[in-house]
Amino acid sequence: MNFQASGHGCFNEGTATHWLVRRCIEVARIRYSDHNLTLIMIVHGLQTSPGYLGRLFRMQVGVSFKRYLLELRMQSAAEALQDGKSVKEVGLSSGYLDPAHFIRDFKGRFGSTPGKRQASCGGLRHSTPPTSS
Repeated sequence: MNFQASGHGCFNEGTATHWLVRRCIEVARIRYSDHNLTLIMIVHGLQTSPGYLGRLFRMQVGVSFKRYLLELRMQSAAEALQDGKSVKEVGLSSGYLDPAHFIRDFKGRFGSTPGKRQASCGGLRHSTPPTSS
């Protein structure tokens, strides 16, 4: 999956060749919705340090693990909003416990709030079915 991260250029997880980085990407893609996910959690049991894995990740992927994880979460959120899920629901399923933090990160990434983006994409749920006249 290629990502275009605002202000960071394009980075590609497919460039990772080291098994530790590939494992890190795999875990991030599976567990991005876990608000506690960190490099420390990932390296547990891998017999390496978070610092080493962080440097290796940045060298091979082009951004920090934290930035990569944020981008996974933002891409997932953008897709979920288009499916009509509520902003709060999307924030929670994207790894955010605090809706304000989710909205701030989303606006920083996409330039508009999740609600505005959802409205512009036509992804709002209707509480009652539209009536035909």
